[in-house]
Order: sequence, then C-alpha cells, then structure tokens
Amino acid sequence: MMFLKAVLKFLCFGIFFILTSLSGYTSSLTSSIIVCSPNKPFTVSLEIKLPLKSHIYYKDPGKNGYPTQIEWSLPKVVELLNERWQKPQEFKDGSIGYEDSFRIDAEIICIDTSLTTLPIKANIDYLVCNDYGCIPENSTLEALIDVGKKEVKNTDYKDVQNSVIVSTPTFDSYFFVCLLAFLGGIFLNFMPCVLPILTLKLYGLYQKTTHSNPKKAVLFYTFGVHTTFSILFILLSALKSAGHKLGWGFQLQEPLFVYGMGLIFCLMVLSLLDIITLPVVSFGPSKKNSYLDNFTFGALVVLIATPCTGPFMAPALAYGLTAHFFEGLLVFQCLALGVALPFLLAGFFSKFMKFLPKPGPWMGTFKKTSSLGMVLALVWLGWILYTQKGRDGVLYFGIMIIMVTGLGVLAARLTHYKKVFFIISLAVILGCGYKLTSYQDDLTILSSKDEFNPGQIEQALSEGKTVFVQVTASWCITCQVVDKSVIQSDAIKKAFKDKDITYIKADWSKRSASITKYLEGFKRSSVPFYMVYKPQKNPLILPELLTKEELLKAMEN
Repeated sequence: MMFLKAVLKFLCFGIFFILTSLSGYTSSLTSSIIVCSPNKPFTVSLEIKLPLKSHIYYKDPGKNGYPTQIEWSLPKVVELLNERWQKPQEFKDGSIGYEDSFRIDAEIICIDTSLTTLPIKANIDYLVCNDYGCIPENSTLEALIDVGKKEVKNTDYKDVQNSVIVSTPTFDSYFFVCLLAFLGGIFLNFMPCVLPILTLKLYGLYQKTTHSNPKKAVLFYTFGVHTTFSILFILLSALKSAGHKLGWGFQLQEPLFVYGMGLIFCLMVLSLLDIITLPVVSFGPSKKNSYLDNFTFGALVVLIATPCTGPFMAPALAYGLTAHFFEGLLVFQCLALGVALPFLLAGFFSKFMKFLPKPGPWMGTFKKTSSLGMVLALVWLGWILYTQKGRDGVLYFGIMIIMVTGLGVLAARLTHYKKVFFIISLAVILGCGYKLTSYQDDLTILSSKDEFNPGQIEQALSEGKTVFVQVTASWCITCQVVDKSVIQSDAIKKAFKDKDITYIKADWSKRSASITKYLEGFKRSSVPFYMVYKPQKNPLILPELLTKEELLKAMEN
C-alpha cells in the first residue's frame, strides 16, 4: 500500500515539476489574403510562439536536437512555390534553432478556380525544450481561403487571431495527458466491450474475500494489466517505426488474433459452465498458482478492452503513440492504472466488499449466467471474421468452437483413446487457424472500390453539401452500439435525407493506410471517430459516445 502511494506521488510530482514549465505555447496558420485570384501568388504563414526560456530546432538542427519538419497538404489547384524559414540562431551546445517564436512563410499560387474554397493545411512536427526537458509536438493547422475574380487582402495578416486550427488542442502539459489517460482507463472498465467480463471480475473479487492474501492477489492482477499494456505499446511503437500504419486495437485487424481470442473465450464459457476447470476464470482462493492466474486474468482484461475507446482516451492515446518512447510508455502506464483501479480498491479496502451480496447458492447461478456474455462475445468475434474473411472465415471459426466444445465435454468421459482424440482435435484447431492466414477471400477484391478516399469530402464540400464522416470497425463494440442505436436510427436517417447530408463511412476492420492517415491528421489513433464538415466552416469532431441529440445539433449548427 505504501509502495503504491509512493509511486503515484512520484509520478504526479515529477511530471508536474519537470514538464509543466513547457506549457503556454501556441501554433497558428494565417494567410495574407482572404480571397485569392487565379495565377496571383500569396503568402501563408505558420507561426509558433514559445513559452519563456524555451526553444525549438531548425530543420537542420546542427550537432544536437530534433529537426523541425513541416508537410503541406494543398488542393490540386494550388501549387507551393517556395518556403522562407525565419533565420535561426546557434545555441551554446552547437545546435541551431529558435527561441521565443518561430515562423515559416510559404508562397502559394492558385492556378484554377474550380473550387470555391481552398483548404490550406500544414502538419508540423517539432520538439519544445527547456532546461528541464523536452516535449515532442505535432500540430495540424488549416486556413480556409475563398476563391474569386478579385483578390482581397487580409488587413490583419500579422494578427495570428484569424488562424483556423482544426486539430485537437495542444496539451498544455504532459501531466494533463497522463491524467486523461488515467481517467480514460477508469471509464474503459464500463465500456460495452469490457462490460461482459466485469461479471467475471466481480465473481473473482468475491472469492478473494477468503483468500489468504487478497492484497497480493490484486497486485498480481494489476501487474498483469500494466505488463500487457507495456507489451502492446512496445509492439505498436516497433511496428510504427518500421513504417506500418497502425492504431489502437490494431491486433483485431489480424484474423489469426481474432481466432485465438475466440479459442480463449470458448474455454472461458466451458469453465463457467463447470465443464472444464480454467483457474484464470475461477480465481480459486486455494489454487497453487492463483497469483499467476490473477496476472493472466489482468492480461486478458487488457486484450478484451483494446477494441474500445472511452471518454478521455482518444487524445491521450494519440499523444502516447506520437511522443518519445518513454513518454508514450508512461502515458500507457497511466491508462493501465486507471483500468486496474477498481480491482485495487476492492483488494486494499475491505469496506468495498460490503456492497456485495452475502455468499449463497446464488453464486453458482451467477457464474453460469455470466457465460452468456462470453457466448455473445463469441458471436461478435465470428462477425469480425466474417467482415475480414467472408463465409469461409466463419466456417473455420465454427469448426474450432465445435472441436473445443467436444474436447471439453468428451475428455472427462472417455476412458480409451483420450490422447488420440486430443491430438486430432488440436490438429483440426491449428489447421483452421492456418487456413485463415493463407486464405484470400473475395471481400479483399471487392474492398478496393469501397476504399476510403478523403477526396470525397472535398468534392461534397465543393458542391455545398454538409458531410458526416464515420470511422468505425467491426471489432469495435462501441462503434457498433453507436452505429445501430444512433446513426442507423430512423431520426438520423430522416435528417440525412431531408438535409441532403453526404454520409461517408470508413471501415477500419482491416488495415487501411488511407484511414490511418486520415485519423492521424486529427491526432487520433483509435475508433470510433466522427466528424462533421460544412462548407466554409471549421470541421467539428464529435464525442466517441455519440448521441442522436449531439449529431442532430452538429448538423444544424
């Protein structure tokens, strides 16, 4: 208990003391004109104002430092003529960069008037440093410029207040990011994809009241949660460094992983029905390896939770996956602490257990009833495989479930040929998994015509239409709940039709570089993600737990 308190105090105080001094910087994008005319150059300026005694580096940082990089995203009718970088200064350590402020002027020309509005976007990647440490930053900025026959100057060109920022707000401190991750972890316990296993956690916690050392048991569970989050982060970081476009829940884009999760869920159902003994689910208080079971269950909770994104999680995850390695790892550890917090409270504060019913025959019924959630989870995994591999994917998945169930039911009853039956069943289960990795379904061919294309958004806006973008995935239960209860409701469908809303649905069930890049443009790495676009207005990011009222209001305003 004292150790946990000490760790929390160290994290909170250390992060706050070292990194909050980097707060207070702003980034903006402004244009020298309001309305551009064809074939007449104009200037767009990107400016960053830094806090006191802070600096960033030049694109060629010298002996030390991290190069500032900028990537322009321009419509096809616009050309970038040149960039003019503010003259840098040399620091004492031999590096080259800027203090107080930094500015880039880009000379741009419009060569066509086919669009009524020009969205000029800039993505800048840089490192803000002071005497205490550094924070990596990535900002996406946008300036909207009208197109007309006569150029109209922007009289407030030097005033950065007219810039339009469409990315999520830059975090004022690393401490705030960690706080968001911690709160997101707590909420993750109550998301639709995690709720089916909350019953298992409750049942296990109740048995822990008779455990010889319940505090140690919950610490092992917490250790399992933290270890698994660390492994996921390290794996994600390694794959992203290798050039792969991935995000939160990426493992469920792999059919073999979904198949393996189905195998685990099937075993959990059989254990809850007392057909087989699976200590990980039962949390038996007298088991020899009960602490290892708690660790394993903690890992299982994380794997089941990864398809979901709860409140506060999206910006924290986006920051964690783009920050330096150890900073991102700490963000994920704060997320893990939030996930494990309810279990920790139950283990260290016995008064928490008084809210649970007294032991009785109801516990056996409760345990068997909990298996229904796992059965529904199996159906959900089968649906994911269908979206990824078509009918054959569901066929192999069904064969695996039949073989595992048959093995569990008959193993205890067989007196002869038990080993032979086990070997045959194992061979069939492994064979079905292999077929999933080698089989190319017809959906792969058909998906190319439905590939998400952000150009559809610009085309609809140029026609004066409002656009609603939904980024979803079949493996994200939160996405499916919102889709069925909100987006596919009669009220929303009628509103889309009456207002002539262009509805674009981007399916991230399988890997898609275009969708991943689109999410990264708004500093997001997870689904669900909802966005409303309107001509000549700033795009609006909607909450992950979207309601009908919020969506209708966004389309109205």
